[in-house]
Amino acid sequence: MNILTVAMWLLFGSLTAYLAQRRGKNPYLWFFIGMLLGIMGLLILIFMPKLRLKKAQKDPIPTVDVTPEPPKEKLWYYLDSDNKQFGPMAFEELMRAYHEATVGTETYVWNEDLEDWKHFKDFLGEESLTKKP
Repeated sequence: MNILTVAMWLLFGSLTAYLAQRRGKNPYLWFFIGMLLGIMGLLILIFMPKLRLKKAQKDPIPTVDVTPEPPKEKLWYYLDSDNKQFGPMAFEELMRAYHEATVGTETYVWNEDLEDWKHFKDFLGEESLTKKP
């Protein structure tokens, strides 16, 4: 056996294995195919379609509206820009004042269930911010 023949086997085997790995195929299998078939094994690999590795599709994470539901039966109070307190009033009246622009999203509101005054926007869902009566 000629040393040139062995070198050609190893060359075609290595080249075929390298290209197989880049195309997503088993490089060990293709090393032996390239060694045994030589240039034919290399051509078979080149003309075969590339494997597309499928990425795991991520399911969209369901979003949950974490806006606390305002206790509508409670009596509400709000502070105007001069820190003058208004109330008591039902939540519907507070919403009406919001739609009339008397109360804004940054206005502080309070009811008996709250420990401290909070911004009115904390009690509005996204639909309330855009929807007018």
